[in-house]
Amino acid sequence: MKNFKIILAAFVLLTTSGIASAQLKVAHINSADLMQDYKKVQEVEKILQQYREAYAKRINRLESEILEIQKTLRDSGNLISQAYSELLQQTYQEKYQEWERLQQEFQNKMVEKQSELLNPIIEELKGIISEVAKQKGYDYVLDSSEGGNLIYGNPGFDLMADVKKKLAEIAAKDAATQPGQGAGGGK
Repeated sequence: MKNFKIILAAFVLLTTSGIASAQLKVAHINSADLMQDYKKVQEVEKILQQYREAYAKRINRLESEILEIQKTLRDSGNLISQAYSELLQQTYQEKYQEWERLQQEFQNKMVEKQSELLNPIIEELKGIISEVAKQKGYDYVLDSSEGGNLIYGNPGFDLMADVKKKLAEIAAKDAATQPGQGAGGGK
């Protein structure tokens, strides 16, 4: 709803100010596609996957321990002493709480790690998009990805090809200055 109000306000401004609208140049880019195609983002995804797998091992180990305690409690019935049964139940509760804590920790750490790794890349891409937009004389660049603020975008104003070209130039320059390493961007 908020996005719609912003778009509506922009539309009203554009249509009611004849002189300003004639000079205004707006472009768009699908940031989700750009991120998906960018090699640095793909490298971050690999790192995050390794991070997920490390936590998954810890979480799965705890789940196995919890299930084993449940099985022991269920299968032993009256064959174990009251004290041992209480000890198993207490251990079960502790393991379950640890499992819940680890799940929450995992979620928090993933968000933190993702931000830590992606924010510099996002800022880099914003800078490149801004540079391309300035070179092409655009006043505004809207995001055409799902959840972005663009309802329609003329393909002629899509900056994706120009931004990818700039990324390829940067990657080639990086590769030339760092022999033996792969390119840093683009498809």
